Amino acid sequence: MAEWFDWSVYASFATYYAGSFFPGGNPTAQLMNTLGIFAVGLRPNPSPAQAGPASPASPPARTDAPLAS
Repeated sequence: MAEWFDWSVYASFATYYAGSFFPGGNPTAQLMNTLGIFAVGLRPNPSPAQAGPASPASPPARTDAPLAS
């Protein structure tokens, strides 16, 4: 959930980042570069629907077993 918050904040302020981090001259190119960086960073993070089923949890270790001597 926190990760999606980060991405939404980045997307919300993309127009401000565009002018700060990319050379001026063409505001459309600045915004496209900013959104391109956004897309590159978002791609490796699959959505929960794409992640597949969760692996089964391993059973808890027994704590009542006697220690081996």
